[in-house]
Amino acid sequence: RTSTNVIFVDGNMEFIRSSVDKAIAVAYLLKEYGLEESSLLLAGNAINDVEMLNVEANKRILVGSGDLSDTVLSYLDKQEEVIRLNTPSDLGNYLGSL
Repeated sequence: RTSTNVIFVDGNMEFIRSSVDKAIAVAYLLKEYGLEESSLLLAGNAINDVEMLNVEANKRILVGSGDLSDTVLSYLDKQEEVIRLNTPSDLGNYLGSL
């Protein structure tokens, strides 16, 4: 095991340090700005978003379709609460409707 993971997402190869965890970044921002988890809307599309998408939030959105999206969903807690959208454009439309 190395300190860097390589993942393939949307036809791109991404290099991510093993110590990177988006949930830690979310926790930092909540504390730094005095926000509550209930005010969060989190959106992700790949396996490197799993920790973040498992943070308690007002809305958790998984963007994408097919096997990759299904795999990401399988790692998420409270799957029935996850909003699934097929494309980034669908996410934009959803956000515009809020």
